[in-house]
Amino acid sequence: SAGCPFVSSSCLGYINSRLASSSCIDPFCTHYSASIDQLGCTVDRSAVSACNLHPLSVTPAADYQIFTYSGNSRGTDCANTTNNPLGINYLGETYGTSSACMQQGSVGWTVTSLSSGTSYKPGLSGAGCYQYLCTGNSVQISIFGTVYSCSYPGQQFNVTVTASGYKYVGSLLCPSYNELCTRTQETCLAQVGTTTNGGHVGAVMFTVIQLLVITLMGLTLT
Repeated sequence: SAGCPFVSSSCLGYINSRLASSSCIDPFCTHYSASIDQLGCTVDRSAVSACNLHPLSVTPAADYQIFTYSGNSRGTDCANTTNNPLGINYLGETYGTSSACMQQGSVGWTVTSLSSGTSYKPGLSGAGCYQYLCTGNSVQISIFGTVYSCSYPGQQFNVTVTASGYKYVGSLLCPSYNELCTRTQETCLAQVGTTTNGGHVGAVMFTVIQLLVITLMGLTLT
């Protein structure tokens, strides 16, 4: 629960109060960028999203220094199988009804063709959609059939798997069991994934086809 301040104060007031107590500011975000350069997850982990705060050219009147929310669109909805990447799957993702958004860890993702030896990196990274299973009191995440078990929220596990003629190397951060399996919002690994617009800063969340297209535009390594 976000508590009474979420509904009784302004959005900016809520953000500032949460930051002051070093608490999660979901469903808002603070990632500053003039363009989309980092992916994250929506607060319910149902989709990949992005936050790009930027300064406005003018200061709006006080009455307009607020934030508005924009919901998910097609393109990065983890449950939608039509969102599975076409061509090279740069982040090793799987979209479907048993998938959820996961933040990626410190080991960046690289995909290598087993036939040519060519390696690729994604144009955008930070989060992706992956299959998961709730078992006992833990979460298991499946990357092309290889299962990784989570011991605690925020745990990083490194991924090295081979599938469909490619070798995938990367890392993911474990979500909490309660967050995914009992659907209680208790963990906030990254403050990315909500649209905000107005005030002295504006932000745009993209959970649309454009994000998927940009993600697929990987960079070839030499």
